[in-house]
Amino acid sequence: MVLLLPFYMLTVLNLLCSTCADDISWPAHIAWGLCYLNSTVNPFLYALCNVNFRRAFCNILTGRFQQLQ
Repeated sequence: MVLLLPFYMLTVLNLLCSTCADDISWPAHIAWGLCYLNSTVNPFLYALCNVNFRRAFCNILTGRFQQLQ
């Protein structure tokens, strides 16, 4: 959520001040980059925080997965 905050703040600023759109072009590019970074980092954070997911992932990587019945 922290990485999405600049994007949301610039969106609200753009809605409130339509003449400010030219002044926020480079911060908007940075905010978009942070949104993409957020989407990239989230799966890894989820994998690190969820013990069941981590265990299953390690089992798949090491070839110790069970056949589905």
